[in-house]
Amino acid sequence: MRFLAVVVNGILDLKNFYPLSLELMAKHSIFVDIVGFRPALTSAASQYDGLIVGSDWNQNAELVRAFKVAGKTTVLLQSEGMFVEAKKWYVGKAPLTDLACLWGPEHADIFMGRGYNGAMVVTGPPRFDTYYNFRPAMARDKVYETLGLRDPSKPFILYLGQYFPKHEFGSALLQSQIQLTRFAGDSSADYYAIVKSHPQEAPKSYFSRSEVLGPNKSDHVLVADRGSHTEAIEISTLLHFSSGVVTFSSTAAIEAMLLGRPAAVFEGGLSSPLSNGQIARLPTVASQSELLQVMNAGVDTRAFQNFISRFLPGAITGQYASIAASAIATMARDTTKTSVPAAQSAPADLAESDRQISDASAYRWVAIDAYTEVARAIGAQHLNGLSAECLTPFCATPRAVARKMSTHYQELHENDNGYQANNWLVPELPHLIGTKARRILEIGCGNGRFIRAAAEIADTVIGIDFAASPLLKDLPPNVQFVQHNVVTEELPTADLACSADVLEHFTLEEIVNVVRKLHAAAPKQYHLIACYDDGHSHHTIMHPGAWLALFRSFSQKYKIADVRPRRNNPKQLVCVISSI
Repeated sequence: MRFLAVVVNGILDLKNFYPLSLELMAKHSIFVDIVGFRPALTSAASQYDGLIVGSDWNQNAELVRAFKVAGKTTVLLQSEGMFVEAKKWYVGKAPLTDLACLWGPEHADIFMGRGYNGAMVVTGPPRFDTYYNFRPAMARDKVYETLGLRDPSKPFILYLGQYFPKHEFGSALLQSQIQLTRFAGDSSADYYAIVKSHPQEAPKSYFSRSEVLGPNKSDHVLVADRGSHTEAIEISTLLHFSSGVVTFSSTAAIEAMLLGRPAAVFEGGLSSPLSNGQIARLPTVASQSELLQVMNAGVDTRAFQNFISRFLPGAITGQYASIAASAIATMARDTTKTSVPAAQSAPADLAESDRQISDASAYRWVAIDAYTEVARAIGAQHLNGLSAECLTPFCATPRAVARKMSTHYQELHENDNGYQANNWLVPELPHLIGTKARRILEIGCGNGRFIRAAAEIADTVIGIDFAASPLLKDLPPNVQFVQHNVVTEELPTADLACSADVLEHFTLEEIVNVVRKLHAAAPKQYHLIACYDDGHSHHTIMHPGAWLALFRSFSQKYKIADVRPRRNNPKQLVCVISSI
């Protein structure tokens, strides 16, 4: 395959595309910086098998259309981007390509909200993927030499300056950057203070470098210029050798924490999107003494879980290039493009906000392969098995903190129409018939509709729940209901153990033991798991890859049998973990 890969920002984007080119196209593709001659490339569609772009909603729209008219595969490989708040993305239009390689579920929501109806695959962002088994690009003494730091034993703190468009963020953010530069000037004599900034004077639509630095910078504060120092060293290596990072809104603070370096936010009188919970919950500092306390306290991984759960697939896997390459290769081979899902209308009962992102068909492309790869990476990091502590980085904090007891569920079973009518496992019965299980165990059997239906295909069916639904009376003779708590009680053995919308109701401290009991109870397993926060009773909220990693800590036979949206709503992702 021969692809034309077009970039917008020159060498910065080339670094992200290059590993993919080596794996996918075996050096047969070319890369073009589009500045100056983008229109001329539209005539090149006949010479290539496809087109890869880093953005296609502004500069590259004409080029993408030309390749699509020629019947060629077009791919969006989004390399970077700044998220400011939920569902707000600097992309103003729906992307045009046949395939989009996305960061994670929130990224998918944003694209679907823009009306994107191409295929999707979660790859993870290339920048963050570099931190899997990270190795610095140069030695520490070489970094100090490049920065001009004379004392190699003296640590440095990095103050991350940032440019903002005047028309989008306003002069208030400029003032925050100025105050950040002044704050660096108050740094402790025990640390070098380094301000990372852009070397050039920005165009008239941006605040210029001299406005941020100039008279605001103290003489002892060093400046690491993007384009000279930080391109020679690379930002990841610079973060790696720092003792900590101070920022206002740059997501490089999260990158620093992924590398094990503490980070703090200096708000300067304006609330930062990093520290107020929209992206991450970082400590704020108003003085150098507070900053030193943060530096000495180390990294609290809970600080950036909001960012990871929203924008990443759940883990840094090191598999960005292979996942994206596989997806692009599959799309390129499909000359009919029949695998590209069509847009679907939202069901009438969805709230307006959900209706905007309800192209549920696209979520089948947010994909089993990607989550399976994440599970492999998690398992590789925890060869001795997974504990609640191991799973904590992949578990979102639920909105409901109160533990729901059996009396609560008993009342629901007796009085709630939904609990009496609904059973998520009944539709899965056709998948279980082929197991030929003669003895079936269901935990969390609820209203008993599944165990009644399963009585037709098995000799013995056992349903377990710690609340007793009034609908569990007059069961078939080969069906048995047992009321007890699977956390404290042992499970009976069976040929097949199954559940639906049960496992997420256990706390993270309980779930490892529950899965251990399930694995020991039956050789065949089938579990439908809700991977979203319902706002009142879900306690362990993990993406499918983390659930698979948990099951695979007991056996590699487990797999993700399906990933699907519930109620045609991509915010309500469910998965099936199975060994059949």
